[in-house]
Amino acid sequence: MKGFYIKVLEFMYEKRFNQFQSLFYDLFKNYDHIDEDSFISEWFDRFIIKKLIPYVPPSELHRSYREYSAKRRSLLKTYIRTYWQFCKNPKKYPASIKDAMRYFDLNDLNISELKSKYREKVKAFHPDRAGRKEENHREMVKINYYYQLLRSVLND
Repeated sequence: MKGFYIKVLEFMYEKRFNQFQSLFYDLFKNYDHIDEDSFISEWFDRFIIKKLIPYVPPSELHRSYREYSAKRRSLLKTYIRTYWQFCKNPKKYPASIKDAMRYFDLNDLNISELKSKYREKVKAFHPDRAGRKEENHREMVKINYYYQLLRSVLND
């Protein structure tokens, strides 16, 4: 059963990380006063444990969670640090809608084409596919930033 709980934790972490990527700018505004470890404990650990505690025996959850988070914590901290650095100095990246559209090679702004272009970029630069290089982390921040910018324009 131990392997099963690890797989469940991987799934939960991945889902929560996807939420983090789509919300990172708003999260920075709310959590910029704490360090990466505290943020991970607050936003990832507490959420995941709270969701799993009704379904997983506490002793198994504790053991599996400690084992899983020991492997993932440093990578997660690297991502958070990269996103936080971006949020602290957003002027390094242009924030105009035209720049974002040019980045995704869009002529017209519509949600289906934006999603398609976003997925192409993510496939090309996601560290799980393209390697865990610092440049790929930075490019993913830029991809998500531009995507959020254009999504907010479309939602407004």
